[in-house]
Parts: sequence; structure tokens; C-alpha cells
Amino acid sequence: MKKKQAVRKAFRDACLERDGYECCTCGEPQFEDNLEVHHITDRNELKDEFKYVPENGITLCNPCHQKAEKFHQTGGEDWEDGYHPDTLYTIIISPWSVDSIEKYRI
Repeated sequence: MKKKQAVRKAFRDACLERDGYECCTCGEPQFEDNLEVHHITDRNELKDEFKYVPENGITLCNPCHQKAEKFHQTGGEDWEDGYHPDTLYTIIISPWSVDSIEKYRI
């Protein structure tokens, strides 16, 4: 396994384990293959060493992941209720917030 793949796998595994292998927003039971790990703040906006840290990841099912992506797709102009990054950070009890991540940005 290449280093980048190993980093991504470690990130995914850490988030899945922390979140109990279930969607953090709807809580619907899912097979592990149906779960996705969402970067709450787009990883492309972060310095390399912070792109794959569990404090910025949350386990979601595909429908919930699509709702969370709306924030990224609209440049932060629009989001689904319950899927704003600050709400997602709160759900996973992350020390990060939209206001506190400036030091991690590129």
C-alpha cells in the first residue's frame, strides 16, 4: 500500500471506529461499505499535515454525505439544516470549528 493510500485508510478507519460504524447524522444502520467519511472542512483548503486528521472527519451514509457536501459545493453560501460544518464538528466533539481552523488552512 502506498503512503497516501495508507494515510487515507488510517483516517477512514479512525473516524469509523470513533463514530461506532454508523452515520452520525441519521443513525440509520448501514453496512460498513455504505458508510463514507466526510471532510468537514474541504481537505483541499488545508495544509498537508491536516488534510487527513480525524478532528476533521465524520462518518455519514451516502444520502447524508450528499447533504453535507452542499456546503462545499456552494462555497459555504448554502447548506442543509443540521449539516453546517460547525454542527458536524459538534456532533463528533471535535476541538475544531469554522472559526478555529484558520491556522490549519493553506
